[in-house]
Amino acid sequence: MMLLGFLGVFVAHPTLHIDAFAGFSAVGRAGTSDLLFPFLFVTVACGACSGFHALVASGTSSKQISNERSIRPIAYGGMLLEGVLAIIALIGVAGTYLSQQEYVTAIQGMEPVQMFASTIAGFCVKIGIPQRIAESFMLLSVAAFLMTSVDAGTRLARFSWQELVPKKTVAHNMYVGTFIVCALAAGLLLGNPKAAKQLWTLFASANQLLASLTLLTATIWLVRNRKPGWITAIPMVFMFGVSSWALTAILVSAVKSGEMIRLFSSAFLLLLAAALIVIACLKGRKAVST
Repeated sequence: MMLLGFLGVFVAHPTLHIDAFAGFSAVGRAGTSDLLFPFLFVTVACGACSGFHALVASGTSSKQISNERSIRPIAYGGMLLEGVLAIIALIGVAGTYLSQQEYVTAIQGMEPVQMFASTIAGFCVKIGIPQRIAESFMLLSVAAFLMTSVDAGTRLARFSWQELVPKKTVAHNMYVGTFIVCALAAGLLLGNPKAAKQLWTLFASANQLLASLTLLTATIWLVRNRKPGWITAIPMVFMFGVSSWALTAILVSAVKSGEMIRLFSSAFLLLLAAALIVIACLKGRKAVST
């Protein structure tokens, strides 16, 4: 998919019509306008700083490499590859729609995945691939990507479940744990789809909060081992601030709209963020003193 998109961009050589910057707010699919900060920094997650990737790296990727020297090309290289994909997607949008208003109109009537597939398929036409075939292939590739993400998410949820329950119990069994995790998710989705949709809006902020926790852990380890902890401390402070700001904005919005699930969930995550800051201060002071 990326190879076709990459070649299509160079062969089509599109002219970018949409302005690179149109203001500090953006119109979403619902027609409402939101500020770019802080939501841009929690929406563009995986290609920047991702808690989900931290879980995958600690629970899965770290057990699959045979040599520590492979970490940099796999981890850092993977993030660079995601950046390339993001640039291709941006070129597809900016090179297809002739104005900001045309793009806003399109995004309000089209799913983002469909927009990505159709714009990149338009470039693939320039290298001899029919529009319908290229678009179907792009949609298939995205669907495969989403399926592997769900698979990884289910595995990570099962890891977390096993860490919460006592080891010498039936619930700790990996098959039982997987069944419980899937049953809880299915029950939420089928029993209360509205609640599931509300919780999904918190994913980005919760993901970046988890990234902050990862950076916090790395900072404490660096300080404890007399290494330059500022390398991870600076992005940690930034990510804590951004995710907390986003959660506060969601909390205020939930209070106004009366969405109790979003309200309590965002409040819980904010309390968790505060607890992490306290733990960081205590652990950091202890690490410095020893």
